[in-house]
Amino acid sequence: MAATLWSEDFLGGTGRTRDQQVLTGPFAYKTGNWTIKGGVTEGKFLTRDLGRPSEPVALPTKDELAWAMNEKVYDAAPWDSTVASGFRNRLEGWMSGGDEPWCNHNRVHRWIGGHMLGGSSPDDPVFWLHHAFVDLLWDRWQHKHPKATYLPKSKLGAGDPQSGRAISLAEPMPPWNVKPSELLDHRDLYRYEA
Repeated sequence: MAATLWSEDFLGGTGRTRDQQVLTGPFAYKTGNWTIKGGVTEGKFLTRDLGRPSEPVALPTKDELAWAMNEKVYDAAPWDSTVASGFRNRLEGWMSGGDEPWCNHNRVHRWIGGHMLGGSSPDDPVFWLHHAFVDLLWDRWQHKHPKATYLPKSKLGAGDPQSGRAISLAEPMPPWNVKPSELLDHRDLYRYEA
């Protein structure tokens, strides 16, 4: 945990053992600069459990990330976590099997622990860095596979178990009413350096 990311002058470190409260850095509750007010958890302080020592979790490896980036298709039916192929599942980490059932994106959440484990994950500033990196991976995957497209292309039928859950390319996403097709190219807003 000596990495610069977790230093006193950046994100602060792991939480203390008894309650996972982050005590170092600018997001420590004791500094008064970062109070949790979202109501997802009862505590007012940020929690982390880096590496999850009581139930150790390893961060994704370069090979695991390459495994996701090399996938040529974005997604496949039945559009859920059971699909054994597809960039979406490989990047998100819903693939099961093997020694480590959580891959890439999800494993980072699990490795950090604390607030990053559930619906309160945006309360930890590292969430925003992590998701910016996921966005970079999406951009690099698009460049690597220019003929690939977001799937499913069309709205799933009412009898499909994922109807209303798996949003198609041309279907407005609630609550924003924006279609995935409108969000695939971000280059007018920002660009990543190669």
